[in-house]
Amino acid sequence: MGFGGTWIILQILKHLIGIRVSPEVEDIGLDISEHAESAYSDEEEFMLDMDTFTEDLQEKDEILFKKK
Repeated sequence: MGFGGTWIILQILKHLIGIRVSPEVEDIGLDISEHAESAYSDEEEFMLDMDTFTEDLQEKDEILFKKK
């Protein structure tokens, strides 16, 4: 069963429900879209100022929940 069985199962899943997220969600980051929290938020290089953060959050909300 090994590789062949796994490949068949993945092909079926890919066609039925998909096995990847959309490119927009991938750009935003899976930590936010899948877990609703930001990874590495306590490290200085990843910190954002509040104006940029709120603008980014609004854009991400529109993409994730398809609001227009």
